Amino acid sequence: MRSVGQGLEGMKTFCGIMDLNPPVSQNSYEQSCRRVNAASKNVAIESMKKAADEEVAAVDSTDITVSGDGTWMTRGHTSQIGVCTVIGADIGKVIDVEALSKACKGCSRWEGPRVGSAFKKRHARHSQVCTKSHIGSSGKMEGDGMVKLFQRSESERGVRYLNYIGDGNSSTFLSISACHPYGENVPLSKVECDGHVQKRMGSRLRKLKKYGSKKLYDNKTIAGKGGLTDKIIDQLSVSMAMLFDNVPILSKT
Repeated sequence: MRSVGQGLEGMKTFCGIMDLNPPVSQNSYEQSCRRVNAASKNVAIESMKKAADEEVAAVDSTDITVSGDGTWMTRGHTSQIGVCTVIGADIGKVIDVEALSKACKGCSRWEGPRVGSAFKKRHARHSQVCTKSHIGSSGKMEGDGMVKLFQRSESERGVRYLNYIGDGNSSTFLSISACHPYGENVPLSKVECDGHVQKRMGSRLRKLKKYGSKKLYDNKTIAGKGGLTDKIIDQLSVSMAMLFDNVPILSKT
């Protein structure tokens, strides 16, 4: 049921409709989920370690270039869950991920006062399985997650991410640089992502194309014949992205 986005309540509904025996209890269900999660996590870690070794072999160095980005469970700046990922630039495989959560269902179930000996005992037990791993805004998740990935790259993957391919969000790179993951004397470089350059170039030109009837200084319109067309916009976007392809910009520290 988890593979289709349903939990225990979904299982109960399904069993009721199909006239089947009730599913397992809440405790048994949670135990099964923890076992599946632990097994899946172990497989994922081994796969990502292998990807890091392949990246090292491809470039013949433990100082590698990675592409990094963050994504959120829901759009906007109110998402409770975010995920950061780093991908090897040469082999294109995921090397490490970090999931961040602003909420925990276990914490929300506690209905009593959050003071006193009973709460302290419960908190001591729950802290070992608490899923809340981020404090602050949802937008800050990407920067904090990337910092964690960089800080553990040497100990858990045996590599250093010296070149970072990212989008136009400079705050993430500034957060990484400020923590000096490999020491103050080891500079980091940011490489502009040509895909994001192409996307932004195209969106800005298409926005400009909406003013197609407006005339320029030479008395010609912005859009139409001899001006901006969808074909011209695509060509300009691709050309601009090629200029930025693997060219480090002036973001070094």
